[in-house]
Amino acid sequence: MGEEGVDQKREKVVAFFKSIASGGKDEAAHHAQQGRQADDGAQANIQELVQFFHAYKKYAWVIGLIILLILGWQLRTANLENTAAGINGLVDITTGKHVSVDLDSHVFFRLAKYIVENGTLFAHDPLRYYPVEYDPYPIAPMAYVIAYLYRAWALFDHSLTIEYADIMYPVLSFLISLVFFVLLVRRLFNFRIGLLAGLLLTVLPVYLFRTMAGSSDHDAMGLMMMFVAFYFAVRAWQQQRLLPAAGWGVLAGLATAVLGMTWPGGAFPVYVIISLVTISDIMLNKFDTKDFFVYWAWFLPVFLILFNAYGGAFLSTGFLIDSAIGLLLLFAGGASLISILLLKSNLFGMRSKADALIPRGVLVIGMLLVLGIVFVSLVRGPWVISEQFSYIKSNLLNPFANSRWQITVAEQHQPYVVDWRSQMGGNWLFIMLFLTGAVLLFYELVKPLKKRVLVLTGIFALFLLAFIFSRHSEGHPFLNGTSGTAIFLYIGSLVLFLAVIIGGYIYSFYKDKDTYQRIHLLDRRYLFVFLWFFLMVVGARGAIRLLVPFSPVAAVLAAYGIAVIISYGWNIRKKIADKVYRSLVYAALFVFILLIAAPFTLPMRGEKGLVFDLYDETKGQARWVGPAYNQQWQLAGQWIRENTPADSVFAHWWDYGYWVQSGGERATITDGGNEIGPWNYLMGRMVLTGQNQTEALQFLKAHDASHLLIIADEIGKYTAYSSIGSDTQYDRYSWMTLFHLDQTQTQETRDETILFFRGGQPIDEDFIFAGVTFRKQASAVGAVLLPIQQNGEGQVTFSQPTAIVVAYNQQYRVPVNCIFFQDQVVQFEGGWPGCLRIVPSLSGEQQNPLGAAYLISARAMRTLWVNLFMLNQKNPDYDTSAFEPAYDDSRSWPLAVINGRAIGPLRIWKVNYGNFTISDDLRALYISREYVNPDAIII
Repeated sequence: MGEEGVDQKREKVVAFFKSIASGGKDEAAHHAQQGRQADDGAQANIQELVQFFHAYKKYAWVIGLIILLILGWQLRTANLENTAAGINGLVDITTGKHVSVDLDSHVFFRLAKYIVENGTLFAHDPLRYYPVEYDPYPIAPMAYVIAYLYRAWALFDHSLTIEYADIMYPVLSFLISLVFFVLLVRRLFNFRIGLLAGLLLTVLPVYLFRTMAGSSDHDAMGLMMMFVAFYFAVRAWQQQRLLPAAGWGVLAGLATAVLGMTWPGGAFPVYVIISLVTISDIMLNKFDTKDFFVYWAWFLPVFLILFNAYGGAFLSTGFLIDSAIGLLLLFAGGASLISILLLKSNLFGMRSKADALIPRGVLVIGMLLVLGIVFVSLVRGPWVISEQFSYIKSNLLNPFANSRWQITVAEQHQPYVVDWRSQMGGNWLFIMLFLTGAVLLFYELVKPLKKRVLVLTGIFALFLLAFIFSRHSEGHPFLNGTSGTAIFLYIGSLVLFLAVIIGGYIYSFYKDKDTYQRIHLLDRRYLFVFLWFFLMVVGARGAIRLLVPFSPVAAVLAAYGIAVIISYGWNIRKKIADKVYRSLVYAALFVFILLIAAPFTLPMRGEKGLVFDLYDETKGQARWVGPAYNQQWQLAGQWIRENTPADSVFAHWWDYGYWVQSGGERATITDGGNEIGPWNYLMGRMVLTGQNQTEALQFLKAHDASHLLIIADEIGKYTAYSSIGSDTQYDRYSWMTLFHLDQTQTQETRDETILFFRGGQPIDEDFIFAGVTFRKQASAVGAVLLPIQQNGEGQVTFSQPTAIVVAYNQQYRVPVNCIFFQDQVVQFEGGWPGCLRIVPSLSGEQQNPLGAAYLISARAMRTLWVNLFMLNQKNPDYDTSAFEPAYDDSRSWPLAVINGRAIGPLRIWKVNYGNFTISDDLRALYISREYVNPDAIII
């Protein structure tokens, strides 16, 4: 439309508003006929206005996208405005510079800072996995992204710091990813669904943290490149001509390669989905020469770039043959070759002969399976195939739970559906909407088949409910994910659904040619979204960390469900002549829209509409996303930088390695990369749960550790590292829980007061008292009674405490042989050789020096960490003389309970070896990458 045409339209719009204004003034004076004429004129102008906006509607989505970008920025930078203690605008109080909010971000920042200062990265990281030489390049690409972002940004802002660029990288990544996400959904459906899906993704709480300011891990970059790769792949599939399609395929491959370099594990969904789409196209007789070139235009850049970038670590020939995902990539590539060479070209007349005997896709897949099994068996041995089936089975039933280390990592735990709800803003409505959207999408996918569409859709809906809700909640008697019923529903529903799809496919070839001929009409757009959802829902059911990559497709399907329901209701009202029934449809639509978009509390929900409810939840969370490297750690990091030699080596549990390396600028033995699992085992066994200091000194000496760091978090993590550090019989496995003073149960006698500490702690090893054998994990302490006497000066004298042990459905009173209070050990005789560690509590203005207690078991009393940290090296029966206290922030963070929350100090000891030495063989054993006891890591 030229300038003149636009001006004419504008004049008509202006005329429309003028007619409304003049009509309002003259309405009372005009004749009824004149009024009708005015109405007719206004009606015409309204039509002109509608036509005007219709002409420019293609730009409306751009305005909507800009609004979403502003909203996303506002939410994801809210914590930068919060200067409350603990948040402090993400500023380190010791340096005045910005700091990231999560653990892994620190390693990328440290490397990025080195790149900025030196131009390139070192060949070996001097701070990780001391004393071995560690190659930093598996994570180097992400560090280069942050470094180059800083350099580019600094060209326009000379006051910019690398720290600020680091914490803002995830926000910028989110904004770019949101653009490609909306473009992707717009291409799959339309711009309305694209914008609605973008809005839902922007306000979803589960998607917030990984794209928040300061969350400078690889996730934000990886999610962005995943959307870019998907967008280019969809563009490639939708092209009609070969050359543009191959060009888009190359772009998809380059995006996938960047994703693979910055987040290797994040590329797996792209590998799987593009491979499955290719295989599905072959099965559905939709695969042609263009699709063949698209697949290889995508695969070759991915393979060549990642193979060269990592020296074969990812997408190597070994990876392709030995992993299930690698085999799937080879399978899709092989299927594409066979499909083109043998069938499209009708080589040896195979296509003509096969089409009358067997479905073309089945022939391709069957040939490939035979050739693949023979090839892999010759290269790797016949057992490899069975190993892969066992691997798939294990990952379906217990994903990310194949070792003791894996089951101790919180983000790798299998979630329940109730966890989905809590992660998604506590909103069942969102879950119901994306499930409804999935069912509606499946209906649209199979609708071209015409026959049995409702039956197939019903089977899919039942499968979806059984598959997901088989793991509803831990306390459910049947749907707990582990019961026989739950496993049957989980695996059985999957097998049944696949059997129906495959069986129906084969049946249609032999018995229902009309349906078989319609298979190629299935829309690839819907197939892509279906496979994306199917893969992600399997992953989200398997590990809580996968709820983040699951949320985009959930947002897409929720938006699709909303759009379809509204569209269906709006269209059906045209077919209803009765005004009453039509009004009911309008009312239903109005209520549904309120459920989605009401900015006020609805009586039927007790909450706002879905979008505003999610927004409020996300906004509330966003403001309080602060650094895990908190002020306690910041001060400790400053002390380490300023008070320890530059060549110091720190030993600690693996969680804190990146903080010591980045904040303290010192080398560590273990860190969050967990690249050398045997060292985690030895750190847990020889040091933290070491039975004497000699055990600890052997491992520490092998690594030339100069300092040992322990923080109060170790109390809660005791179960994890004692499990990892145990032998095959779990000889170190234990736990420690907090018992709270219950003043309502306090008893007063003539001579003393008996305090009642309520809690719950299972017995960790068998012991016998008064002829009764208390079995480990079959007996538990439910309370501890502590008799005290107070004199007039406020001094307290303790008598021997008594544990109330529940066993054999009875209660037994067992004396406890130790109390630790105000830095003193009080010992008794004749009971269980554990100890009651009393700690103060503060609730509001009320402080009680006897407000809570930790129950230290007899097994725990034999560990180094307890004697160093919980008993302050005051146990006369455990020698800790080689560990010299160097740093202790107990004055600021005492071991105590504040308003129901347990806190505690961070302590550092200098290791004094004296004349202690170890043999070269023992040193080699303790710095080896091989497990001393490989069977000990097996669950």
